[in-house]
Amino acid sequence: MNRTANVTRQAAGGRGAGVPRNDRRAELAEIHVLKGRLGLSDDEYGDLMSTLCAGVRSAAELDATARQRYLAHLRLCARERGMDQAGRAPAQRTVRQPLTPTQKRMWAAWMQLADAGLVHSRSMAALAAFAQRQTGVARIEWLNSHQQALVIESLKRWLASRTVPPARVEAAGCSAGMDRGSAG
Repeated sequence: MNRTANVTRQAAGGRGAGVPRNDRRAELAEIHVLKGRLGLSDDEYGDLMSTLCAGVRSAAELDATARQRYLAHLRLCARERGMDQAGRAPAQRTVRQPLTPTQKRMWAAWMQLADAGLVHSRSMAALAAFAQRQTGVARIEWLNSHQQALVIESLKRWLASRTVPPARVEAAGCSAGMDRGSAG
């Protein structure tokens, strides 16, 4: 490289005429590094990007604004997990973050549905699967406030509109009748 090119490159902040291309490459590299360090599967990565970037599922297809938005989100996720600037996790494995108040409301509504016999699995994975069907987002931690409200309202409407299945009502009525008959 000649001296003139070096001077021009220094005047342009050290990057020269390839500023957008070099920035893009650096941002794409950082996205993929953070994906690995956060332990995101390809599906989780694509779902998260699709949610944040208007349906785009490949980092190569992101424009500069969407790349910055996605990078900011991944950096925030890394910080929330206690990773340092280099993206390294702390020496100890962190325990799953406690539920936020809104996530607790989702969980409470899910448990009410389970108590009513309307859902068969009382697990967080089952709640996450329900939330994904409602919003298209794979994990409840990734839901924004609008999506969280949608899931909560869906759970409330389901609870209000459904009753205990007839087979369970009859079984409960029979055993309750026997208990009363034997006691009297």
